[in-house]
Amino acid sequence: MPVINKQDASDVEDHIGRIFRADSTEERSRQIRRLFVEKLDFEQSSGVVSLEGAPQRVDLPATAHRIAELEEAHVVYVHLDTSRVRKAEASEAARLVSDQLGGDVLMVFTNGQADQLHFIYPTFDGLRPTLRRMIVERDLPRRTAVMQIANIFHQWESSGSIHLALESAFDVEAVTREFFKEYKRVFDAALDKIGGFGSDESGQEDKKLFTQTLFNRLMFVYFISRKGWLSFDGDKDYLKALWRDYAAKADDADSEPNFRYDRLRPLFFGGLNNDGSQDLTDYPDARRLIGSVPFLNGGLFEETGLDRRTEVTVPDDVIRSIFDDLFDRFNFTVMESTPFDIEVAVDPEMLGKVFEELVTGRHDSGSYYTPRPVVSFMCREALKGYLEGRDTTLPAEAISAFVDDHDTSGVTVAAARSVGRALDEITVVDPACGSGAYLLGMMQELVELQTELYNAGLDPKSLYDLKLQIIERNLYGVDIDEFAVNIAMLRLWLSLAIEYEGEAPEPLPNLDLKIVCGDSLLGPCPDPSELNREFTEHVARVLGERKSEFMRTTDGSRKDELKTEIASREQEYAEWLGASSVEDELDWRIEFADVFALRGGFDVAVANPPYVESRSSSIEKASKEAYGRRFLADWSVSLPKGSDLFIYFFARAAQLLSFKGKAAFITQNGWLSSNYGKTFQDFTMGRVGFRRIVDTTSRFFAQSGGPNINAVISFFDRTDSNTIEYQMVNDSLTIQSSRVVYTRENLKWGHLFGMPDWFREILAELTALENPSRKPPLEFGQGINVPKGRHTHNMSGGKIGIIVETPKFGCFEPDAYVLKSDLSKARLGRAPALMMPRGIGRYYCSLNKCQAFSYSGVELYLPVDMWESDLHYCLWLYLNSSFGWLFRELTGRTNLGGGMLKAEATDMKAFPVRFDFDFGNEARKMFADVSNERPLAIEEELHTSHHRRIDEIIGKYFAFDNRLDDIRTLLIEKVGFRVARASGRA
Repeated sequence: MPVINKQDASDVEDHIGRIFRADSTEERSRQIRRLFVEKLDFEQSSGVVSLEGAPQRVDLPATAHRIAELEEAHVVYVHLDTSRVRKAEASEAARLVSDQLGGDVLMVFTNGQADQLHFIYPTFDGLRPTLRRMIVERDLPRRTAVMQIANIFHQWESSGSIHLALESAFDVEAVTREFFKEYKRVFDAALDKIGGFGSDESGQEDKKLFTQTLFNRLMFVYFISRKGWLSFDGDKDYLKALWRDYAAKADDADSEPNFRYDRLRPLFFGGLNNDGSQDLTDYPDARRLIGSVPFLNGGLFEETGLDRRTEVTVPDDVIRSIFDDLFDRFNFTVMESTPFDIEVAVDPEMLGKVFEELVTGRHDSGSYYTPRPVVSFMCREALKGYLEGRDTTLPAEAISAFVDDHDTSGVTVAAARSVGRALDEITVVDPACGSGAYLLGMMQELVELQTELYNAGLDPKSLYDLKLQIIERNLYGVDIDEFAVNIAMLRLWLSLAIEYEGEAPEPLPNLDLKIVCGDSLLGPCPDPSELNREFTEHVARVLGERKSEFMRTTDGSRKDELKTEIASREQEYAEWLGASSVEDELDWRIEFADVFALRGGFDVAVANPPYVESRSSSIEKASKEAYGRRFLADWSVSLPKGSDLFIYFFARAAQLLSFKGKAAFITQNGWLSSNYGKTFQDFTMGRVGFRRIVDTTSRFFAQSGGPNINAVISFFDRTDSNTIEYQMVNDSLTIQSSRVVYTRENLKWGHLFGMPDWFREILAELTALENPSRKPPLEFGQGINVPKGRHTHNMSGGKIGIIVETPKFGCFEPDAYVLKSDLSKARLGRAPALMMPRGIGRYYCSLNKCQAFSYSGVELYLPVDMWESDLHYCLWLYLNSSFGWLFRELTGRTNLGGGMLKAEATDMKAFPVRFDFDFGNEARKMFADVSNERPLAIEEELHTSHHRRIDEIIGKYFAFDNRLDDIRTLLIEKVGFRVARASGRA
């Protein structure tokens, strides 16, 4: 959000400077009060609030200082003795203050050194408060925080509500949107100006990778400079100081100066990483060029072939724009937020969002960034399933309380040790890891759970050691996109580096063999049960040991030796297995041999696989065919060619899991109700056990920035299952409803989830009553799908009438015409007797009096001799009943995320229609009364006298008249739900 008043922002900056210059808690309290009273127009308050009663592990003072208040919003200041303002202290202090004062609370914290100022706005929707915070640090840029705080007064003045003003000030999405916008502008400008790459597709891809790597490196340096680990002539605003020195000496340079060549190359490939693994700080020549920087190691700063190209040029104004328009305009924080602790700043997660939103062309690749709360929910649910399958001695309720609420009251010391061992040993994979959202999400969950276990009696570890252990032992990722892999590694490095508490960070681990670039779907079947007979533990153990050593090695020559040895052993392994080498193909058996041979597969697979249809042009034909061949080779069955890509990820994940492994995927929901989905559902029986499908009353992805789909979260494993639990959660991911359905029925799962038992019973009874002799004459089909440009009224030659959109109960005139040549010979002789819209905004079934064809509608065909018969009119009446409409509502498809339901002809084939109706006279009379009427919106139409009469006729004929109110109520509810969800109102 842009600053509303520059002078106000300057004044807030001055007030914050006074707070940092204060030399006592009392003086800081006074200066904080001046900020809120003099600048933001709050009313002064005084006194203290008790902080007694906090848990023993929470380090709080006895009291907090009351600062100011406005409209029942209270500002309270707490000085902590700890070096950091931890979530535990902030959450407990916020809870205690809120319990005593009520209303909104804005907490202001300082740490023990008083060099950090935290403005925290808590909300209390569940057991754990959600903290939204702005952090200001002494002597570091603070533009975002100053801007947001300065705007509070103006937001209050314009909205008339301090609550809304605080909500706006602490809205991280506003910062995110502004950062996205500016990042894209700066990145695109850099692409235009960087030279030395070919104009062909390969050259442009190289240029994009080079530019993204440059941005990644600079942002990493900027992030870690916030820790104070880099300095130039004592100035810890490192990159700005480096630029100033370069600019000052540019005129005296012997050759044409260039910042990238003169300063960044020695910084990246000499200071932060070098073959000798040396810290160059003590070398005068290096210090003169790059100042004091630590040796970091890690693949991020390894010189690549693109870096060595002498023809590549990066003008200085590219670097200057990155510094001025990104780094100086936004607050950057090295702390990656969690769903319960959100910093209003640019955190490392935004690198992932930028990658998926702006850099890769996500609409083509099907890559979408999963919202942080959804990632956390999926990781927690997967962890609960994993722990329930381990011998922890804890009941499911205690595990759930521990994972969800960090409640250790039901965890004994002995149980804590067994849970700790299980968490130490867990192996987690994301086979479509993108920029690493799930890897980071799982690491955050594991860190928090392990920390809680230490509080329950286990030996503590530093956060740095704990994260390093988790990265080394627990996390694995694969993605086909090299950009994505680079971002994922960058985020893991950042998350690790920020936890180091010393003067300079430890060297970064080498993650090349943990986060791997390749196609997850094309390699041979990695099913552990197939591999155990062939694999030897010895080979896998040696490979695991070498990879572990490689990850921690900082010596350049030793890294090269290990890489060579690992590649050689993997090649021997591949030859022994008879594996063939295919470009981009990932052979899981070899790449992660230690996991499969020693562990029997991964314990957890969690992913947001690409949302791409197999028929999409963004997937090359050769890849589509290769995925189909791979599936056939692995499972001895085929999937329809139109299967969405994530279906193949479902099947591959089942092969990646250990026998007790658990998977959690978020995908669009189309597979639950489509034909290819039904084929896959039938395939899973005895092969993949889908345990739970979680749907939402809102949407898992935002309407802006996310895919325009309705998504579901699927939990599955390798065991057989006859039932699925279908749950509905609200926008805070709290379960609203749950039901268990039997999956071996002949209905698609999506239909089963939407149908109450009584409706299924009616459907089953009607199916049993159908007259088999009616099978040949009655057939559902789809419209002709003539391109709209081919509609014509005046072209010569035979013409056929079509119905494009006639929202009436009877079709008396064609809407347009097409040439006979646009129709196949098979279609010419069978115009539909009844027509229904395919995309349903409102329900109706039209009786086709003019014998035209529909444009992409859903049609029911009758032999010509049955046209205008009693059967024709009875079917019209039946399909216009609330029962017929409800069937279409329950079996239609809402996967595209809009309010329009897409009802396919293929789904109507499960609707019973073959009856010997005997209410022809009533049906004809009803048609005469309403044939020229336009159907109303569903809630209005159901209350018309003619529609009530239709329902009475159908209900009496089929003996479900006692259910008519239930049918109509459910129909209105279902229509209202999908429309509200599409508009974000559910």
